[in-house]
Amino acid sequence: MLGMTQLKNYLYSPRKFGVIAENWAQSYLETQGLTLITRNFYCPFGELDLVMRDATTCIFVEVRARRNKTHDDIVETIDGIKQGRLQRSANAFLQKYARKVPRDYRFDIITIATTDHSLNLEWSKDILFSHDLGESSPWIF
Repeated sequence: MLGMTQLKNYLYSPRKFGVIAENWAQSYLETQGLTLITRNFYCPFGELDLVMRDATTCIFVEVRARRNKTHDDIVETIDGIKQGRLQRSANAFLQKYARKVPRDYRFDIITIATTDHSLNLEWSKDILFSHDLGESSPWIF
């Protein structure tokens, strides 16, 4: 795990910081009892950052990290277009791996807000009203 000095060096490289944020999110979720299925699932519709599971549920996790922002500010960066991409990507994942993952699923978000002196990680569970991937659904905050 990186310390704050090392973190500062990576904050100015979005790609590196994104990888670090996903590592933090994965580590945190594993301490909460989830198991990684895959990272960075790519399909024609977009990317799923983390696909995790618990005993009964497949969990699609969007990881968002920003500097000098609050949790709510970061969540607001996920607009309707991104929501649609996440839903279509999850649908593609479920179709491809239907026999290997739990049938129940949900969408979670991990936000990581950093400053020069702190890091705040927040986990929001089950962030969609509807699990019908064929429709666009509003996010719950």
